[in-house]
Amino acid sequence: MERLGGEQPLLVYLYDPILSSTPTGFISLLMLGASTQFRFQVPIVNVLSKSDVLKGDDLDRIESWTVDADRLMAALDEEEPSAQKLLSLELLKSLESTGAYRRILPCSANEMTGLEDIYSAAQLVYTGGEDLAPD
Repeated sequence: MERLGGEQPLLVYLYDPILSSTPTGFISLLMLGASTQFRFQVPIVNVLSKSDVLKGDDLDRIESWTVDADRLMAALDEEEPSAQKLLSLELLKSLESTGAYRRILPCSANEMTGLEDIYSAAQLVYTGGEDLAPD
């Protein structure tokens, strides 16, 4: 990490699109991303990789979960009662209370979408939103 990141490391955590399509799977990935960030103590950008494999409605639903925890909570409530559901509910509460619940940027290398959003997120971390390289 130190050799790759130098003085200003930045993690890009990739979320699997298929696992992200269910509330419990999505919350599992949120927790793994948060664990990674807490382990390395560096800024992180969460990316939904291969977003082109999702149908429009599925992608819209996942994007809505990333900006509104109440929608994710409502989707979780619709799942069948299980130990995984209960654990996911408690994990979601923990992620919200610790500030680890963050927006996820959809990205597709095939369709060349979202790459500019990743660049913008890096700009925000390093320069407060200004361009990384002077013109």
